[in-house]
Amino acid sequence: VSLRIAGRTVARDYGWRNDRSTAIQVDDLNEFKVDVKLDTHIYNAIGLTDEELTLDIEDFTNQVLLPQTRAVAERLEGKIADKISGAAYPTGSVIDIATSGGFYNALVDGRKVLNDNNVPVAGRVCLVGTGVEQVVGDARLELGCDSISVMRLLGGLRAAGYVIDAESIFTAGSIGELAATLHEDEIRGAGNGHPDDGPTKCSTAEENR
Repeated sequence: VSLRIAGRTVARDYGWRNDRSTAIQVDDLNEFKVDVKLDTHIYNAIGLTDEELTLDIEDFTNQVLLPQTRAVAERLEGKIADKISGAAYPTGSVIDIATSGGFYNALVDGRKVLNDNNVPVAGRVCLVGTGVEQVVGDARLELGCDSISVMRLLGGLRAAGYVIDAESIFTAGSIGELAATLHEDEIRGAGNGHPDDGPTKCSTAEENR
């Protein structure tokens, strides 16, 4: 099976009101393709006797079908992970989280690489493994760094009168560092804030997330 990738070409200039003696230059438009070989299928087979089906299996879906489905999914994920980790990538396209200054900055650097290589935004996927949990750190996990939790946290902090952005959540090394940032950027009496109430404590902001 061949997956086609749209080709790219370049535009050229042609002068106004000329004598048309210069011919229009024709360029090539070459599509690319990635060949995918399909020669195996993933399966799982469980041998069950009539006795087991009658006496041991109370819920066939939960006891048999779901474990089989999970096994197939994990096998498929493993094959995909092996392909990704073993693939050859262009020079400069591999981003190291440690040298990029953290997980958030690595994502920004990765986006730049995709932009430079004209990768369509609609086809981009951020695929992370279990090792990312360790890299991001316990503090960010404590704050709940999925997109929905981050937006709730930002909304609660801003409603409480603090200036904060998503990058600060990812780059803070601990909750204490994030709290220090909040106090530095604190604004009182702005927007819907209440200046007479004084600054909101970090614990209250965490409850609002």
